Amino acid sequence: MSSRKSASQAEVGAEEAKAAATAASAAIEDAAEGAADTVGDAVATAAAEVDEVQVAAARGYDDLVNLQKENFEAAVKAGTIVAKGYESIGQEMMAFTQTALEANFALAQAVLGAATLRDAVDLQSDHMRKSLDQAVAESGKLRDMSVKLAGEAIAPLQARMSATVERFAKPMAA
Repeated sequence: MSSRKSASQAEVGAEEAKAAATAASAAIEDAAEGAADTVGDAVATAAAEVDEVQVAAARGYDDLVNLQKENFEAAVKAGTIVAKGYESIGQEMMAFTQTALEANFALAQAVLGAATLRDAVDLQSDHMRKSLDQAVAESGKLRDMSVKLAGEAIAPLQARMSATVERFAKPMAA
């Protein structure tokens, strides 16, 4: 009986070992499947993040290209304003010069037609006073035109500077 008992115990032990091996094999397969799923999820997540970074980089590049284009357009606009302003200032200076030359020519005729030396000196003094007043008035007008021109020319550049600072401040604030 003892050999039957031993054989029976051996069979039970073999069955238990087989069951344990089957359970261990199933646990290993489950762990392998779980690891494969985890690695697959990690690869998918990494791929999605790489795609997001690529899209963000492309968008950032496009933003910079547009920003540079808008900055260049603002510089061109400012240059156009300056050119037109210089043209206006030049026209004003030419008109003043023409008026001064006409006044000088009229003075020369009046001096040549003066009856006395005193009349000629009075004409010259009056002309000098008027010429000085006109020069002061003209310089004030040119100053005002120049200040206005500077303000108008800088406006597009200031607007672009503000937009650029705002554009680059957004990522820093986030």
